[in-house]
Amino acid sequence: MTQSERFGIIERMLLSRRGVTFAELQQRLEISRATLHRDLRDLRERMQVPIVCDRDTGTYRIDSSVERYELPGVWFSAGEIHALLSMQQLLAAFDAGGLLAEHVGPLRQRLLGMLESATDSADDIAKRIRILSAAARHYAPQHFQHIAAALMERRRLC
Repeated sequence: MTQSERFGIIERMLLSRRGVTFAELQQRLEISRATLHRDLRDLRERMQVPIVCDRDTGTYRIDSSVERYELPGVWFSAGEIHALLSMQQLLAAFDAGGLLAEHVGPLRQRLLGMLESATDSADDIAKRIRILSAAARHYAPQHFQHIAAALMERRRLC
């Protein structure tokens, strides 16, 4: 089970009842105490989930007095983000005309932001990922966007 899957399960358990014990969380997730402590810390600090521990009952819950929070809908591990950044570099090399740059650029910034919060700065990460293409083929991209849109929308071009 990945960390993102555990985060989702923890959130659902904390929302579903008045409170859940550490032992119940640990048993449901089948993880060590240390891993559960790390997950709870990451949810609080990195994801800003308002988790509180009620010392009297020994239960954890999400603080209902805090304004709305939301976990990200898409989760990637560091390895998956590295793979996506590598694919982005391949796309950038392929996209000499810049047709995809306006769409891929914001995605790249979000991916670098996700990695930066977990590891090093975005600049350091960007410097480490470089893909060199040998004998790259150059093309005239003036019609590419129309063809790609028609393909995705199952339309015929005349």
